[in-house]
Amino acid sequence: MNSSWIDWALLKGVSRSFYLTLRILPAPVRESIALAYLAARVSDTLADGATSAAERRLLERQGEIERWIADSPD
Repeated sequence: MNSSWIDWALLKGVSRSFYLTLRILPAPVRESIALAYLAARVSDTLADGATSAAERRLLERQGEIERWIADSPD
């Protein structure tokens, strides 16, 4: 899975099994769903606190994720 605006390694680090299910989604919606998931994870991690290195990286990149959302065609 390659995209110029989604960090798939970050997604894999915070999603566990969700990352694996993305490959069965149709390609045209895969990145939008992945981005929505990252946004939800940011919100959840802000509420619950970052307990892992992957969650801390997620919060460090919150601004970048917000830009991805702003730049997303969907």
